[in-house]
Amino acid sequence: MQTADFAGISSSALLSRYRQLTHAPAPERNPAYWGSARGSNVIFFVLETMPARFLPSDGEMADLPNLRRLREKSFVGVQHYTTFPRTHEAVFSLLSSWYPSDVTRTFEEQHPDMKVPGLMAALSGGGYHTAIYSPMRRWHSLDEEMFQELGVQQQIYPPDALLPPESRQDLRAAWMRTRIARDLATLELMKRDLGDCLAEGHNFAAVFLPQISHLPYLDVAQNEPDIRKRARAILEIEDAWLGELLELLQQRHQLDNTVIVITGDHGIRTSEEDPHFIGGMIDEYSFHVPLLIYAPKVLHHSFTIPWLTSHIDVAPTVLDLLGVERGRDFEEGSPIWNADLAKRQTYFFAASVFGADGYYSDGRFCMRNLMSDSVYTSPDQHFQTEQIVAKNSADYDQVSRALARMTGLQQVAATHFSQADELRNRVFGSARAGD
Repeated sequence: MQTADFAGISSSALLSRYRQLTHAPAPERNPAYWGSARGSNVIFFVLETMPARFLPSDGEMADLPNLRRLREKSFVGVQHYTTFPRTHEAVFSLLSSWYPSDVTRTFEEQHPDMKVPGLMAALSGGGYHTAIYSPMRRWHSLDEEMFQELGVQQQIYPPDALLPPESRQDLRAAWMRTRIARDLATLELMKRDLGDCLAEGHNFAAVFLPQISHLPYLDVAQNEPDIRKRARAILEIEDAWLGELLELLQQRHQLDNTVIVITGDHGIRTSEEDPHFIGGMIDEYSFHVPLLIYAPKVLHHSFTIPWLTSHIDVAPTVLDLLGVERGRDFEEGSPIWNADLAKRQTYFFAASVFGADGYYSDGRFCMRNLMSDSVYTSPDQHFQTEQIVAKNSADYDQVSRALARMTGLQQVAATHFSQADELRNRVFGSARAGD
């Protein structure tokens, strides 16, 4: 990690440096989309552990009528990727437009008083009712602290969401027994609150985080051995839940006044989830996820986005559609319709999970495995042993340096939004010492 290059400069200068390093597009208002959904409500429906391999954004959806219906007026991200293969960091990127922390300590641990500009903070400040709806609160999790730092006004859980601190085996058994019931209870709480907001004429931005598609799957496909077919059986249930939300909006004449984001938080991460999974790699099975952004006020047909996009691009897309200017002090992403994203260097972090990080640039994927100190390059986000580059090569130095600098930039950026001057000075002090 290299922080020395970024110490002591302003937030705006740091953002400029980020754009220089990654070739990220500068902000610009596209008149075809800016403010086209002004005044709309916002719903995020985040599909747990859902790789694009199970749900291709442009694939067949005959079994998923509500997703198919939304896709007809959606931006369709066919090359969309998460930033991190864990829900906490993935959702952070979706709502903040930041890459997450890639060190063992999350931003919430490092900066407990951080205030993160982003989608929820901007909409909360603009009069929206903002809320997260989750069926489970986990012991020793920093999810609640993260949502507070992101500016979410309410975190809604069913009454039995907090599992007791029993053994890991007991916890898992309890979670498996009650998973669908908790998801349904959370959905009902969300429908109640959205109904109240609509009745009172208040705009809302709500995030639904059901757990049904988390591995291991419930046996809803009658012992089907094919993991994709089992996933589709789960998706049929989630599609029906989505249908309940659409019905509520349609009854209140608000379906065309709502931007709806459908995406996966991440893909498969372990051989327990899929025996064919290979660890230690920045693989598309873990990072490539579906993305639909329903925007009926501006789209009358589906709009396929062919270039690579990231979770950091979702918040800027929604905020541009809404015409929101305030609270956008440090966006690392860009609206997904910006074709210049094809030229950007886009990152994938997983050092604390897989022992590897990577990025996409100039038509190829690059990865460094920290455990073996090996660098790979590939035209696809799938790496083989023969794609290891020599340690004395330009590629090895370039990939290693790019990943170290980006990790360091993120650490310094977070200090700019911490309220503790003492903490900021301590981090900058270590950076000047050549951390």
